[in-house]
Amino acid sequence: MLGKKLGDKKISVKIFKKNNFREKSINIRVLSSSTPKLLTYRVINEYPHDLNSYTQGLEFYNNRLFESIGLRGKSALKEIEFKSGEVIRNLPIDDTYFAEGITLFDKKIYQLTWQSKIGFIYDLESFELIDSFQYGKSIEGWGLCNDGNLIYKSDGTSKIWIIDPASLEEIDFIQVTTNKS
Repeated sequence: MLGKKLGDKKISVKIFKKNNFREKSINIRVLSSSTPKLLTYRVINEYPHDLNSYTQGLEFYNNRLFESIGLRGKSALKEIEFKSGEVIRNLPIDDTYFAEGITLFDKKIYQLTWQSKIGFIYDLESFELIDSFQYGKSIEGWGLCNDGNLIYKSDGTSKIWIIDPASLEEIDFIQVTTNKS
């Protein structure tokens, strides 16, 4: 199964006889052949942080800390001096949105909203809203990250959606599995 996508699959068979056919389908789940590795961590430093911030997204970029704060009526995009906890910039988000994950890509900040199926794009340096984008295949907006080529989006399910940065469309997904589920 090397190179094949894991997760839930549908297998269908069509049986043809003269001009008629019957179709039979079953659902299967393809699991990973690898056991997940348990990772450990060690705290090497601690920094102050606003305990009232409902952190939904957090990303370091060039020694700068960017944070997306959630909750309707309290959502914001912030740049924070991480060593002191001082807020350098604070951009409140419209009260109708519950801000979620962020990622920085190509000198822009991409920010999701939870259930509104919309994302926002800001200029990294000015914090000005450049554009917005819709997501229609995934259920909700949770977390974002990127690998320098593609953007990855979680939606609260076992799917990690792959977003094309040029079109901002969800072009595919990875279904997260282990060797048991």
